[in-house]
Amino acid sequence: MSNPYAPPNARVEDPQPPKRGSWLRTIGLIAGFALLSLLLGWVVAPSLAQVLTDGDFAQPTTPLLVFDLALSCAASYVCCLMAARLSQGRAVIAAFGVGAIGCAFYLIQVGGFDGMLPGDFPLWYEYFPANLVSAWLASVVATRADSP
Repeated sequence: MSNPYAPPNARVEDPQPPKRGSWLRTIGLIAGFALLSLLLGWVVAPSLAQVLTDGDFAQPTTPLLVFDLALSCAASYVCCLMAARLSQGRAVIAAFGVGAIGCAFYLIQVGGFDGMLPGDFPLWYEYFPANLVSAWLASVVATRADSP
């Protein structure tokens, strides 16, 4: 029995999976959004946290550190999500690439794990894995949006 609602002489084709983006595109997205994440997380977020809490990092208060951590996480999440969404099929690699570069730069900046211990900031602030949490969350959101 034929379908009465089908247009006459309709072509039937198998759906094709979407084309994946090139590796060069993925690496470019990772590099670009990692730089943007570093700029937002190390320059914009601390400045905005200081304005919002009227604090100073010379004498850090808990609200200042919480705002800085929240804004840095938000900036990292947005950059990881944008890299994942624009990567065309390599969402997890793009998101974790941005997060891994952020973690590497943070560890280089503080002098590794040994440089974190004698710091002026509390341990919950020093050891919070903001970049990796943001990368994981962005990869989950980006892959769920891609699935049917």
